[in-house]
Parts: sequence; structure tokens; C-alpha cells
Amino acid sequence: MDKDLRKEYIDRIKKDVHIMKYLPLELKSDRNFIIEATEILTKQHYAFLRYVDNSLKDDKEVVIKVVSKVADALVSASDRLKNDNEVLLAAVKNDLNSLVFAHQDLKNKLKGKTLNQIVHYFETAILHETLHSELSNVNNIQPKVKL
Repeated sequence: MDKDLRKEYIDRIKKDVHIMKYLPLELKSDRNFIIEATEILTKQHYAFLRYVDNSLKDDKEVVIKVVSKVADALVSASDRLKNDNEVLLAAVKNDLNSLVFAHQDLKNKLKGKTLNQIVHYFETAILHETLHSELSNVNNIQPKVKL
């Protein structure tokens, strides 16, 4: 699609997020266009993620970019990403109230915690996931020398 037309659509979204509902399907599923459009998002664009293609609602990078700007958009993310620590951290840093969209067990666990405690919880969980993944990779290394 023509670059000028893409920019025009982004300008229209900036004025009224609900114009997304009328965008060509080609743009709603265009990952680059959606990422580019996140640059103009403000809290008034809470419905932005609702209108993108379902595949992008499950795209971690896209969802993080959106909820970093508009935490309430978490409601439209895939169930998998609504429970992803990195996604939730991005949303919570933007607006603590976005936890309302998290899994009930997590909400119960974090109930009554301060913002700093919640951010620490997610950062620790992300670190744990990273270390676990790296250790799993180390355990799968096969020795090159036969004994």
C-alpha cells in the first residue's frame, strides 16, 4: 500500500481509534503498520487492539507496544498474553488498574500489593523464566567427546 495512504490512515486513527473498524483487512493484519501506528496511541485509543487481526493480538511484541501506551487494551489481547509476565509488566507500568484483565489466581496473589511490589514480582518472574530457559538449553548440550 502507498506510504502516503498508510500515513493518512494513521492520522485518522489518531483522531478516532474506531476508524480502525473500517480499515482494509490488509492493514489490520499488517504487523509493520500496526507497530508503526502504536507510536500515536494515547489512553483514548483503548480500543486499538480490539480492531487488529487476531494473529496480532497474540503477537507479544505488538501487544507489549500497545499496552505500554494504553494499558486497558490488554482486555483485547489473547488469553495467552493476558497471562504473560512481560506483557503484564508493560501494562502495569502504564496503569496498575490493568491487572483487572490478568488471570484470577494472579490477581489474588497480588491483591493489596504496592505498585513497586507488583513490578518486582513481574521482573523476578521474567528473570526466573529466562534463567530456567537458559539452564534447560545448557542441560541439552551433548558432549562432543566420546568417552
